[in-house]
Amino acid sequence: MNREILFRAKKVDGGEWVKGYIVKKHGLYFLYDIENSNTCRQNNYLIEENTICQYTGENDKNGQEIFDNPELIGETKDGESR
Repeated sequence: MNREILFRAKKVDGGEWVKGYIVKKHGLYFLYDIENSNTCRQNNYLIEENTICQYTGENDKNGQEIFDNPELIGETKDGESR
């Protein structure tokens, strides 16, 4: 069974959610996006550590990927509180 290792988190600059792969450098967390993963021009973003969510390998009934982070339970997809 192959499970895609994928994360999402909020960017420090602007709070936008982004998906990709996590790298920790010099005590900071960066996310490299998956949009350009096959090229040398990948975007990377400084992200908020406490918003890091990991893809569960499951999709909801609408086909959306399900991400898990116990600290974010109760937030909507856009990060707003329910």
